[in-house]
Amino acid sequence: MNSINLNKISNTYILPIIYYIGLIIVLISWENTEIAPNIIYRSIYLIAFFLPLYLKYLNWTPILLTCFYIISSTGYAYNYFPTELYIYVIILFLGLFLNKNKLKLPYIIIIMIIYISVIDLINNLKIENISYSLIIITFLFYFVDYKKIDIQKKISFSFIIASLLISILLVLNVSKFSYNYGYGFERVSWNDENYFSTIVGMGLMCSIVGLFEKNNKKIKLFFILSIILIFISLLFVGSRGALLAISLGTLIILFVSKIKNKYKFLFATFLILFIFLLYNKGFLDFLLFRIKQDDGTGSGRLSIWEVKLNYFINNSNFFHLLTGYGNEKGFLLGFQNGKGFHNDFIAFLVNYGFIGLLLFITFLTYPIRKVSSQNRWKVIVFSIYFISCSLTIEPITAGRLPYFLFYLYILTLSINKEKKSLIKK
Repeated sequence: MNSINLNKISNTYILPIIYYIGLIIVLISWENTEIAPNIIYRSIYLIAFFLPLYLKYLNWTPILLTCFYIISSTGYAYNYFPTELYIYVIILFLGLFLNKNKLKLPYIIIIMIIYISVIDLINNLKIENISYSLIIITFLFYFVDYKKIDIQKKISFSFIIASLLISILLVLNVSKFSYNYGYGFERVSWNDENYFSTIVGMGLMCSIVGLFEKNNKKIKLFFILSIILIFISLLFVGSRGALLAISLGTLIILFVSKIKNKYKFLFATFLILFIFLLYNKGFLDFLLFRIKQDDGTGSGRLSIWEVKLNYFINNSNFFHLLTGYGNEKGFLLGFQNGKGFHNDFIAFLVNYGFIGLLLFITFLTYPIRKVSSQNRWKVIVFSIYFISCSLTIEPITAGRLPYFLFYLYILTLSINKEKKSLIKK
């Protein structure tokens, strides 16, 4: 893939770039963790965000929405972006009338939207965030201009910039958001540690993959600095699941990427030396402490999985085995006050039955099955990371939009080379 020409982009889009940098500054300027900005201010901000896109830069919508929503949803304070996903469904639906891209949406996404929405309506009488998130990436799918070969890199940069900014905010606020974990160790977080880490990890994975692509030295230096800063922030948070997912993804890169072996060796050497340096400086102490303190149940995950699966298998009729209990009742299953699954596969089985689990596996593997050979290694790497996240938390079942946006990015990598069959004539 050709390297991205930042000079050309800067010269062509200097004014909108400055404009949206200003909007990012405004977005993170609200530091109140208890009260959100006035609804009038939030409405004005949304108009300021979407209006230029719909008037002139429509194809930027998935790129900028990815960056802004990740910063908004993962930041430590309230901000000007709404958390209600149905608002984005309405706004993006209106934007479809301005879009001229003619594409064939993968059927698996349509089937999942219909099936999951029906099951949740039957069992819980409401539409859950998972359906809204699927609808959002369905609409965004039509905003992506797959004819532009650098569209994938622009989306990748949106993940990197968002993750880098969030990591810097965390490092700058270490003392403000740290709390004693025991034995003198402190953990830093303003959000759920596992979700925070795996979202930030998306930008880290994009940076690592960027190092193995054709880019100029300045871009590669940016990737290296991003990797260092993001990785350090992850060590402050200490999520073992996120670091495991990142480790698996990085290991897969060394096996499946197409670059020369000497560069793989140099990367592996740099990684080992970097980890050794962090170990000597004490950055790994907290992570090692958490590993040693594990009681063998993965922070209670194995016990939760056992209860959920036993209740589902032994107490469900044939209909529930096939279609599940829906998102809300599945959460309550086996526990009086409810309990999260910490595993998307088990969550899909309980919430949406064996049919739902089959759809979920098809959904996860679709990009790998459709991608051409040129992008295959990247799709495999990102898919392994994505699947690894779903093994220790439940981002898809919970309908957390950043993970769906990352799936959309993986989809663009697979579809770009398949555009002849997916773009309508």
